[in-house]
Amino acid sequence: YRYPASAGKGVTVYVLDSGINVSLSEFGGRAVWGANVINNATDDDSGHGTFVAAIIAGSSYGVAKNASLVSVKCLDKNGEGRTSTVIRALAFVFNQTYNNVTQMAAPNTVVTMSVGGPTSSILNSVVNVLFSVGIAVVAAAGNDADDACQTSPASAIGSIAVGAMDRSDIATNYSNYGPCTNIYAPGSDITSIFANGSVDSLRGTSFAAPHVAGVVSLL
Repeated sequence: YRYPASAGKGVTVYVLDSGINVSLSEFGGRAVWGANVINNATDDDSGHGTFVAAIIAGSSYGVAKNASLVSVKCLDKNGEGRTSTVIRALAFVFNQTYNNVTQMAAPNTVVTMSVGGPTSSILNSVVNVLFSVGIAVVAAAGNDADDACQTSPASAIGSIAVGAMDRSDIATNYSNYGPCTNIYAPGSDITSIFANGSVDSLRGTSFAAPHVAGVVSLL
């Protein structure tokens, strides 16, 4: 596909997930470890986060091939986490980027979250705070074939909630939908790279959301 020569250069994407294998050559030194808010692991022991990150900014399959990535681990090796850990991850991003003088976040900051759970007013409020200081927050709509307004963080007003569509640009039968779903992106047979360097294809709104995070990084 065609993309600007800058390809996301100067943009920092915080990936709130299971971690990133930052040593993969796929990232060309543009990925760093930011924080772990769930356990003591120092790597991506699930593979989900690396797969997501490579869709955003990997050299082979990434949308924004020159964007920088910061791993914020809030999911465990089973891809599970609590609302409280996601909130702590968002708080880390805020503390890293907020400028007390300008009262805004650092320019060109993006957050992507391929996570979801029951609606949480507290989590949604934190997302809205990040949005209010200029951070673009992208969230997976969910894979329950249900109303995305029943999940968080997708239901937050300040999030860009992403549903999944297939190769025919039709919403998949598993994607969440409804007024809280802002946009659909490719989510079927998505090829990317796991933490161990293996290549595979997966489906889900988890992999639609990083496409949008990549596009936001190109703007």
